[in-house]
Amino acid sequence: MAADNFEFLVIGAGRGGTSLLAGLLDFHDQLDVGFEQYSEAYLAGTALADVKGPDIFETRVLAFLRSCQDEATRVPDQRYGNKITPEHLLGLEGHNVANRDAQTDALDMFFNRHMRGILEAMAWGLPIVTAPVFGIREQVREEVNGIFYEPGNVSALAAAITRLVADDTLRARLAGNAVPALDALTDFDAMVERYGRIFVEAAAP
Repeated sequence: MAADNFEFLVIGAGRGGTSLLAGLLDFHDQLDVGFEQYSEAYLAGTALADVKGPDIFETRVLAFLRSCQDEATRVPDQRYGNKITPEHLLGLEGHNVANRDAQTDALDMFFNRHMRGILEAMAWGLPIVTAPVFGIREQVREEVNGIFYEPGNVSALAAAITRLVADDTLRARLAGNAVPALDALTDFDAMVERYGRIFVEAAAP
């Protein structure tokens, strides 16, 4: 993510599993978790009600990130992360409500532009902990550059994160494989060319 030790974000409804996960992470002596710090004020916008026009999205997200970065500097010997809820993320849609002629995909912009996605994390040489859903299976190789857990299995996710934090050798090995694994993936131009071939073949008599 955007600061050296602002490194993870836990997202969930705050009514059960994700709150438990955040609590378990916070219990670890190398991790510090903010429990929805700054999210209501900035992502949902309650402290930025006077911001109008086309700057709503960027202003809210950047205020949230700056606050998290400042919090991360408070615990320089730990890895800082935050927990937010879908309701806070929904607040970013306030941009689209106020700017009907300048719509944006708020979730895509938040995760893939501001909060590094999996491919960007690989480019930075980071190990991955993820559920093997959708196209992630094509990006992450289990025990090569990442660790998989079963979707919805909070215990397995917590165990994978704990294992990664505790095992310096494992973390270094997965991180060392991140960029080579990324380089081995099909790049954008090759993907477009392959799709083009498929469309041409499908249209052929």
